[in-house]
Amino acid sequence: MRRVPFVVLAFFLLAPAAHADGLLTLQDLAKRHLRPAPLVPTAAPRPLSDLRTTLVTGVGRGKRGYGLRLVHYTGGGPDAIIALERGAYGSMRAALRDHRRNGYRSRRTRLRGRRAFLLTRKLGRVRSSVLLWREDGSVYWMVSGTPKKVSVRGMRATAAGLDHLGANYGASYFVPGSNNTSLGATLVTTRRFISGVIEWGTDNCTFNGFPAAAHGGSASFFMLPLRGGAFSVPLTEGWNGSLSGTVSAAAVSVALQGSGTFDGTACDTGPMSVSADRRDPL
Repeated sequence: MRRVPFVVLAFFLLAPAAHADGLLTLQDLAKRHLRPAPLVPTAAPRPLSDLRTTLVTGVGRGKRGYGLRLVHYTGGGPDAIIALERGAYGSMRAALRDHRRNGYRSRRTRLRGRRAFLLTRKLGRVRSSVLLWREDGSVYWMVSGTPKKVSVRGMRATAAGLDHLGANYGASYFVPGSNNTSLGATLVTTRRFISGVIEWGTDNCTFNGFPAAAHGGSASFFMLPLRGGAFSVPLTEGWNGSLSGTVSAAAVSVALQGSGTFDGTACDTGPMSVSADRRDPL
């Protein structure tokens, strides 16, 4: 019995609502503690390149299986889709047989330093392309049915950028008193990148020399490259200073010192730091 006769249509029909949260998608996948670690996109062609708004959970089958999609929306619905899945097939032979039965033509290629196959099919006005390869003892396949927006070259670049998912990290603290401060971090790593949101606040603020209302700020980033396990993020939205961190297997150490003036109110965080502990078992 054949599988779904036209898998690309399924991804259109099952496409989620707009305003996706890529960070939440990575967090949810990390919570499954899959072994081997899932491959996740770190880059994509336009108009899918803003992964924090295009990365969503997709269809995944099998105990170690999972699925991810990159989806771009217009007023008329999705106009660009790339889907990635692991667990649909137990072997390359089974995957090739299934696609050939459904009208795909295949040719050999290389992908991520491995033997791979490029499969293509045209059904009416709809064309689809599939990349098929084996990695970490599992069969992966990537598909797109939107060739006007996603070329085979774009799919290959997306596949080349896949990185193994790391873990969730999180922490927050609040120090009450005459100089209330708070610092919180929600982070997800891959082997080479880090994504997350860091928020802070301080009541070390003055207006014309008198104590003033507390003020805070935040920094968000997605697939920020790690360099020797370290990262740094510029402060914005009126804040000046430094925000940096270092990743280890058990925690991410975050340090912040910033100052800024907001409608005449001058604020200074002083040195702040927090250790965001790993929320997944080692």
